[in-house]
Amino acid sequence: MASSGWRAGSSRNPGCSAVVDSGDGAAIAAAFLVSTRLGLATTLAVVVHEMPQEVGDHALLRDAGLPRSTALVGLAAVQLTAGAGAAAVAIGTQAGSWLGVVLSLAGGTFVYVAAPDLLPVLHEAEEPRERDIRLAGFLVGLAVLARLALL
Repeated sequence: MASSGWRAGSSRNPGCSAVVDSGDGAAIAAAFLVSTRLGLATTLAVVVHEMPQEVGDHALLRDAGLPRSTALVGLAAVQLTAGAGAAAVAIGTQAGSWLGVVLSLAGGTFVYVAAPDLLPVLHEAEEPRERDIRLAGFLVGLAVLARLALL
């Protein structure tokens, strides 16, 4: 039977998503306060991370019985919390030097999320060719980051 709301196990808790998205907004705002280049790189990282996550969340919500429009509106509303995170950084940096703290937390969060998700996948491939392809993708990602650092 289809449900009309968020069902346990159907997706991440919207409250948790809102916290993560507000952190993304804070990271982007803090990065732009340092430099446009860092802001663009951080925005790209967040978008590349969020797009597949949101597509997956939408599919899970639809599978849980939510109408397409309800799922899209709900996901969009949660994404708007990024603006709250950005506003908090803008206000906080006016009141004191919180910029370094925000950037440190954002960078640590990206590493914390990426390392446990990506590194084990490199070793789980059954075929050596598949493992090599995964490693190549990982190395290309590192090269892109290194190139952005040199711009």
